[in-house]
Amino acid sequence: MCTETYGRDAKTVTVNEDRQRLLTFGAIGVLNTFVDVVIFLILRHVTVQIILANIISTSVALTGSYFLNKRFTFRATTSTRRSLPLFLLITIVGLWVLQPIVIKLVLILLHTTLVSSLATTVVAHPGKYYELIAKLAATPATLTWNFVLYKRVVFKSSDVV
Repeated sequence: MCTETYGRDAKTVTVNEDRQRLLTFGAIGVLNTFVDVVIFLILRHVTVQIILANIISTSVALTGSYFLNKRFTFRATTSTRRSLPLFLLITIVGLWVLQPIVIKLVLILLHTTLVSSLATTVVAHPGKYYELIAKLAATPATLTWNFVLYKRVVFKSSDVV
């Protein structure tokens, strides 16, 4: 945030900085997803067991996400000792608690009679797409959760340059 600008201009600066942070956050997310998938595919190609390959690839991507977001998205000066455990906790809760809840709620909604009957008029067998739709619907919830909590908890404004 710019502390030298007051009034409406200060709000504009904050909005522009938040927009830039969100774009950087998204770009880092795309990069980390790419790294995750490439490492996963390489490990599977050399016959590493699927669960172990996933653990390794997501761990590398998660580590990259922490350091890249710390440096480029939030430009934080927070110590890794303090911020890394918070980053991991928030990310894991988002992926393993929030995302499954949203997926389940979307699946419940998709299986209601009205939605199912509407979907059937568009696609012959819509049920086979429900899990993908639910996963895609849950992703923005997790991304929002992560961004807001990284900004307010992990890399607090007082720690951001």
